[in-house]
Amino acid sequence: MEQIITLERKSTLNDAIQRLQHAQSERVVLVIPRGAKALRGPIPLRRLLRYALDEGLDLTLVIHDRQVRRLAREAGFRLAPTVGKSQVQPPLNEAVRESSYRRAFRSPIRFRPGDPLTLNFWQRIRGYLVLLAVALFFGLVTVILLPQATVVMVPFHYGLDTTFEARADPSVKGVDTANRYIPGRAVGVQVEGTMRLDTTTEDRVADAKSTGSVVFANRTDQPVPVIAGTILATTAGYTIRFQTTEPITVPAGLDQKARAPIEAVEPGWFGNVAAGTINRIEQPLGLPLYVLNDKPTTGGTNKTAMIVTLADKQTLREQLEEQLGNEAYAVLQSQLRENEFLPRESLTIRITEEVFDQEAGKEAESLGLRIRMEVDGVVFDGVAANELAAFILTDKVRPGFTLRRASVRTAPTGVLRVDKSQTLLMTFYATGVEDHTIDQGAVRRAVTGLSLAGAESTVAERWPLMAAPQVWVEPPWYGRMPLFDFRIQVVVKEG
Repeated sequence: MEQIITLERKSTLNDAIQRLQHAQSERVVLVIPRGAKALRGPIPLRRLLRYALDEGLDLTLVIHDRQVRRLAREAGFRLAPTVGKSQVQPPLNEAVRESSYRRAFRSPIRFRPGDPLTLNFWQRIRGYLVLLAVALFFGLVTVILLPQATVVMVPFHYGLDTTFEARADPSVKGVDTANRYIPGRAVGVQVEGTMRLDTTTEDRVADAKSTGSVVFANRTDQPVPVIAGTILATTAGYTIRFQTTEPITVPAGLDQKARAPIEAVEPGWFGNVAAGTINRIEQPLGLPLYVLNDKPTTGGTNKTAMIVTLADKQTLREQLEEQLGNEAYAVLQSQLRENEFLPRESLTIRITEEVFDQEAGKEAESLGLRIRMEVDGVVFDGVAANELAAFILTDKVRPGFTLRRASVRTAPTGVLRVDKSQTLLMTFYATGVEDHTIDQGAVRRAVTGLSLAGAESTVAERWPLMAAPQVWVEPPWYGRMPLFDFRIQVVVKEG
């Protein structure tokens, strides 16, 4: 039973041999489609026949291409016009196989002018001419394009500087060169902290309370109770207050009397009053009694101690505000984006809570303070500031020179004002470099075709430079500048 193997157009000779290696039958019909280029010459067909004979295959070819079919017949293949007719052919006998063997291994391969892979005389001549033309073309291209020169120049330059005012405004989206506005960004943070400060002023302060006694006289015919803590006072000059320390009851009857111990409400020597000066009942009101101290009060004393002053409070407030301001500034700095700057002077502080633990004049070795405050500022874009500075510096550039924009540096020198709309008015100092303008096309045209020394001399004479020009050519053996200026590269370096 024949096995039919159909090749594809893109199949190679190796593909055909591999298909034959996996054949399951000794009788094989190999179908070669039209356009199968790998088997269009006598050499691959001869190799295919040799393999089939070596493997003992009874191989029949069905070829759709007339020229390939002729080559296969001359090579010694058995052919069939269709797959159906190949199946009715008898097996190869020994005589036919021997004849095919002699053709495949002993007879020379004959090429005809029309065969694939065969070149006639004029075809060879045409090929030689094409090769010669290609060689001439590449030789010409090598002479013209192979040399490549480089000219390195460092143009003369001057330094520039200026000062200017500008506003950073959060409502501005881009640089406004006409009005000198740059984009800003409002930032803020809330901070809270405490601090203690040792007091610095020594003074006399109240120490012990004055004590004594008073006599109450009844103004009614009923007994009158007097509770502890009843407030009594002097009426002459500065009012000094006292309070009873024990409860008593004044007996019933007009002008009946009772004595009660007292002490001054506030400590200090001013509680030592003369007899007959404590004569008023302040609380509770309406007691039907008279009161009077028949003896002076004594025991009230002062001492020397540290006290809180208004200056202490002010110093503590300033120190804590500065500390919290620095903390807020550090927090805001950590939140800056790339190329953003926050002037310290732009910060505005609003204290929302301030609590001292001592009042001025009170005895205390130290004073404590707690502050909560909101800190706001305006951030400006450093790139935008450089852009505005470059615009301003451009007006200062000399004729024939160009501002080197990468050299522009800007730094804020002061904050003049911070508006309620958080617009920041600042002063800036800007520096830059102006380079002599180099027309690279003119340089290339000036040195085309010159010697290397001539090129260096020409460039040095015609253009103001900071250093001698450097000129070289590749390959070095060429020794001159290229004949075409597009093969010359001009490199302008910054000085």
